[in-house]
Order: sequence, then C-alpha cells, then structure tokens
Amino acid sequence: MLHINRSIAILSFLVVMLCLSGCRSTMDEISQNPNRSEVINPENLLTYLCINTFSPNVHGLERNRNNFYMDWRFGGAHLNWLRRNFTAEYRFVTISNQMKKEAERLGYDEYIPLQRFFNAYWMFITTRLYGDVPYSESNQADEGIFLPKYDPQEDIIHGILQELETANQELAVHADKRVSGDFIFDGNLHKWRQLVNTLRIRVLINLTQKQTIKGESVQQLFADIINDSENNPLMQNLEDSPIRYETNNPNNYFIYSQNDFISGYRITKFVADYMKDRQDYRLTRFAQPTIYAENNGLDPNDLQNYAGTNPWPNQENNVNYQYEDSGIISRINNRYHREPVGPPTMVIGYPEQEFILAEAIVRGWITGNAAQHYENGIEASFKYFEVENRSMAYLQQPLVQLTGSNTEKIDKIITQKYLNFFMAGSYEPYFELRRTGYPDFAAYVAPDISTLYNNGRLPLRYLYPLGEINDNKQNITEAISRLPGGDQIFSKMWLLQGQDGLRNPSPFPFQ
Repeated sequence: MLHINRSIAILSFLVVMLCLSGCRSTMDEISQNPNRSEVINPENLLTYLCINTFSPNVHGLERNRNNFYMDWRFGGAHLNWLRRNFTAEYRFVTISNQMKKEAERLGYDEYIPLQRFFNAYWMFITTRLYGDVPYSESNQADEGIFLPKYDPQEDIIHGILQELETANQELAVHADKRVSGDFIFDGNLHKWRQLVNTLRIRVLINLTQKQTIKGESVQQLFADIINDSENNPLMQNLEDSPIRYETNNPNNYFIYSQNDFISGYRITKFVADYMKDRQDYRLTRFAQPTIYAENNGLDPNDLQNYAGTNPWPNQENNVNYQYEDSGIISRINNRYHREPVGPPTMVIGYPEQEFILAEAIVRGWITGNAAQHYENGIEASFKYFEVENRSMAYLQQPLVQLTGSNTEKIDKIITQKYLNFFMAGSYEPYFELRRTGYPDFAAYVAPDISTLYNNGRLPLRYLYPLGEINDNKQNITEAISRLPGGDQIFSKMWLLQGQDGLRNPSPFPFQ
C-alpha cells in the first residue's frame, strides 16, 4: 500500500511538472489580448501631451486664485503653501520619454525634438516650484534606478537649455517633415521650432538674479539666440502661438462648469481697478459687469460697471460684505463656464515672447526697440481676447506707454504679461511676481495681513513631497543640505540667490 501511494505521488508530481512545462510556453500566448496593441504609436502620445500641456485642465482655477486674478466673494486666506507632490509634472515627463522610445523603435526621429521640448517645459516648472529635483536620473526605473538623485538646480536649468538648443537644431534637420497627432500646429515643425526658441528665452529671462550659469553668461546666451534669427527663429505673430482652440471639443469647459462661478468667484479689485484706470477692454472678456449692473441692464461696455473683490480685506470690517450685499462686484466672465464651447487657452505664446524681448532690451541684454516689442505683445493680447479694435486707443494712454525709469518700464511690462496670462498662466504669474516683485498689488489693494497666511509673506517654494522624504531619504537629505534654511517655504533656491537692481524694492506680498 505504501508502495502504491508512493508511486501515485511520484506520478502526480511528474504530471504537474509536465503541465507546468507545457504551460510555460503557452502562458504568454494565452495572456495576449488580440484586441490590444503591444506598442504605442508616438502620435497618440503626442496628442496626449498636447491635450494636457496646452489646456486649462492642468492650469486650472486654483492657480488663478493664488495669482489674485479672482477670489472668493469675501476674500482672504491666501499664501498657504506647504507640501505638495510632484507626480503630476513627472507623469508628463514619463509619457514624453515613452514617446521618444516609441519614435526610436519606429524610426520617427522627428518626434525626438518634441520630446525634448515637453521634458524641458515640465522640468522647468518643477524645479522652479521646489529647487533641486531629480533630473538626470528621473524616470529610469527600467534601468534599475528607483531612488534618483536630486540634481542641483543650476545643473537642471543648464541641462534644460542644452536640451532646447539641441531640439532647435534637430527641428531644422526635419524642417520638411510633418508629425501626426499634433492638433496644436497641425504637424508644422517650423512652428514647433519657434515654440522651442520662445521657451529658451523664457528660461533665460528667469535668470535675472544670476550673472552666469555653469560659467556661461546669461546675457550672452540670450543675445546669441536673438542675434541669430536665421538659426533661432521666433514667433512672428499671434497665429504662431500654441493656442488650444476648442471648436471641436464641446466638453472642454468641464473644469469650469460649477456653481462656484455664480455663487462664489469674483474678479479681484486689483485686476478691475488697474484695467479701468487704463480703459482696458480686455476686462469685458475677463469679467461680467457687476451683479447690480447686470440686474439693471446697464451698459456692459462701460468699464465703470465692473468692480472687484478685495483679496486681503480687514478681518473685522470686511468691505467685501458691503460689495456683495449691494451687488457692486463682478463675477468671472460667463464664457468660462456657461458657453457650450469654452474659450481658447494659451499657456505660452507670442505676446509673452514680445514682453520678454521688451524686458531684455530694457535690461541691456540686447539692443532694439523695447516699446515696439511691448506694443506688439499688447496688440496680440488684445487680439487673443477678441478686443483688437480697442488696442490702438489703449496704447495711446500715458499710463500704458512704455515711459519712465527702467524700473517703471519693468513694472509695465510684467503687469502686461500678468494680464495676458489670465485663466491660462498656471504658475507663471507667481514665478514673475517672485522674480520681479510685479505686479505691484499694493498700489491698488491695501493688505490686511490678518487675512493672509505667513504674515503676508510670499512663499518661495513648496516643501518636498512626504513620500520622497520617506522613501528617498539619502538623496533628498543631500538636496535639502544645499538649500539655505532647509526644506522651508521661505528658503531661497539657487535661482533666487542673487541681486536684481530693477526688482520692485517694495513688492507685495513678499518678505
């Protein structure tokens, strides 16, 4: 009996092993889904990157509140920056890298410079939010790097500039080609090349508190791009901008379609008063007339029928309650939340490029007519917001013209850039405020710091993600050691360690 049982056990073992050996060759076959592709076409990944990079989805409402374009109807409680994750930014870098891999597999080399653009775009946002972050070893899990090192910010930004310079050169090689999956430029690689170079000068103008980067003159790097337009083409008009139009996308406004636009959000006093003082009819595209004006059928083209909420009201005597009770306050324009097809989005483009060039001329980085570039930017912005017939009269006003000291000129240029970013600028208006001290909100709004976090001081960075502190402790500890003041919101990253004689001497809110 023992012998039979032993034989059965041995036979059973052999049968099991035979089944396993047979299944080993067929498991992969039966696991394959014949209806699911094992590869991803780079054009599909390009479409995904365009949808997210150039859309309001990522650059949404909270950014506009933090940048004081709009506020809750009673105002207050800003500057509460603590800890956030950077997985959203790195997700797009991961997808961009995957696009490159698929392009290399298929021999579609024309997609590779686009990958360089998207990596540079998202990494530049990420490093400006935190300081030192993973760069050279990021997204390399396939190579066994699960705990990437944190590169110094100077190395990151220098690397970004090199990537963009390479992308510009590669796009010149592929000038006669078109890419599929591109609904922004319809596959036109020359326009992508112009965009790459606009991003290059955006990166460099952010270095106004530095003289050099990795031993190279910031001013000379900027001038080298501008003084060789044949090899570094820039945008020539608004139509060269990567504008995401929504004609064929009736669901684009889902991010805005919420009751808060009616019951809660109001334009801010700074935006309303600054624009009214200059007869800026872009205000009619930013906001609705006051609730009182709408209810009484008053003229929507009379800018005196617009008013904003105070984002920093007195805690005990909040004037916003009076504004709200009397209806003398403006909601955000209905087109952002009511129209079946919402407005276009421009996160980077020709107006910004022209304001950058105007600033560079004022700073003496390049030669040229600063006023002309400044006016080009304003005219293009008016066209983008569909009030181009009002731009000529606007530019003739003394308050608008690019006159005064260099500091006053920087004030006007940056404030115009700020207005152009309305509902689309993501973190850029904050980065500009941090860099230049403009817009000068204190000129129109008296702050009460009792309604602000951090005693009204402008946070300079986000704290590092808690997950990284727990899981990548050695590398993040090294990064924190390079940050004066440690992992704090007021610690100055490398980008901010310097002096700028044209910076607003009394910026608000700042330390």
